[in-house]
Amino acid sequence: LNELKLRERVDIVEQQVSKMNSNEIRVNCFGGLEIHSAKGVLSDDSITADQCYRLLAYLLMNHKKVRPVRELADIIWNDVPINDPYRDIKNIVYRLKRFLSVIELEDLVIGTSGTFAINPKYRLSTDFEDFEDACNSYFRETDPKRVVHYYQKAKELYQGALLPRCDHLHWFLPRTGYYQAMYLNLLKKHMEEDMECGDY
Repeated sequence: LNELKLRERVDIVEQQVSKMNSNEIRVNCFGGLEIHSAKGVLSDDSITADQCYRLLAYLLMNHKKVRPVRELADIIWNDVPINDPYRDIKNIVYRLKRFLSVIELEDLVIGTSGTFAINPKYRLSTDFEDFEDACNSYFRETDPKRVVHYYQKAKELYQGALLPRCDHLHWFLPRTGYYQAMYLNLLKKHMEEDMECGDY
């Protein structure tokens, strides 16, 4: 049954193969997780194991930093005492690799210096970082045309709540609140400018 499910996911992914380079990865987190690679797209509901999903989501959200094993264990098991966190996380990573193999990204998560991280060989771009850049540029920009450009870009990137499957997790609440506040500030500022111009 597992092989049939995996085959179905492979068939879906093969229909979505993109023209990205083999070392490029695009990660979308607003509205749900999507990982785009040269071999296709892995969607949120394709990662059915919650522990695998939590670990991957946390590593992707913090892909520029290496996190200690104990911290990763707290993310996965929510402060349940673990005797050998490295071994237990290693088992989760092994299961996660099966999901990632659908788009040939088995080496996306690697062990490094006694912990786990996103493989630095990949050029990773994310919608939440692009959204933050667009919002910051919007508030700094003075050219009216560029202001509209950054507003439209930020609005297009924000496709709903950030990783809805994680919205109940303690570590995730500050991040989702941060992006929601940024989006609301963007809308408020843009509406104020429209009102000043008489564009109702």
